[in-house]
Amino acid sequence: MAFVHGKGTVISVDGADMSVFGTSCEFEIKAEAHDVTTFGQDFKVFAGGLKESSMKMEGNYDDAAAGPRATLEDVVGTTVEIIYKVEGSGTGNPTRTFDGVLTSYNEAAPVADMIKFTAEFQGSGEVVTTTV
Repeated sequence: MAFVHGKGTVISVDGADMSVFGTSCEFEIKAEAHDVTTFGQDFKVFAGGLKESSMKMEGNYDDAAAGPRATLEDVVGTTVEIIYKVEGSGTGNPTRTFDGVLTSYNEAAPVADMIKFTAEFQGSGEVVTTTV
């Protein structure tokens, strides 16, 4: 086992590299749990159900033509392809590819700091994990 630094994370949204703007990313896969407890049990029994995925990314705003606003604002409410490489692009590293609905795009402009953005995606369908 080796610890892996987050600085190499790669994120592509709708074909655009968002890694150059990103400062934080949270990816989640979770599943429903259905209660199947029957009479006579002292503890509840559960069976797994449907899975779902989501991703939230944060970063530095950039007014470039391929920056966060230009790339993300127009696709709010639509389904886009997301490619997420938490360990970077190196050989043997996992690559997760999935479709996600961009449910939220936010800009925060504090008076004494740089403009930041956040984007939240709800996964739509299967997450395919491969290694390069």
